[in-house]
Amino acid sequence: LSVCLGLDVSPTPQAPRHPWTSFKTGSWVKITYHTKMGAAGAHKMSYTMTLLEVTKEKIKIEYEMNNGGVATKNVIEQVPGQDPYKTLTKGETGVETLKIAGKSYRCTWTVYQMDQEQVKGTYKIWSCPSVPGHMVKMDGKYHSGGMDIEYAAEVEDFKVK
Repeated sequence: LSVCLGLDVSPTPQAPRHPWTSFKTGSWVKITYHTKMGAAGAHKMSYTMTLLEVTKEKIKIEYEMNNGGVATKNVIEQVPGQDPYKTLTKGETGVETLKIAGKSYRCTWTVYQMDQEQVKGTYKIWSCPSVPGHMVKMDGKYHSGGMDIEYAAEVEDFKVK
């Protein structure tokens, strides 16, 4: 799940900035995920992530997941400056304009490779600093637990406070 939290992808080299630190509490983003898992078939779920607190020591985000009509909530804490992509190998990058929640935004995309003992795959992640959490779209294919998995995620809606 940390992959969906994104990073500030800037054209100038700098220390990674957590993708929620530029937003005020109450800002939120809703992302819909479509997953295809081998014989298990297709699955759709959505997450609404709401920023609860930002300090120098921690960032609190509430995750509300709707998984086939079953809703669950969870609050996670993260440390500002932590790199959620540290286990991935960064590849090609580019810029693309995407329509997000009905408006056009300039986005940066990056291709990542994951090659860990249990999970191997490729991810393409689009980010936009105007959207809470920055991650606005993600496509991926990976192999885990003997199963090939494909997924796509995209921002459905968001609110900046």
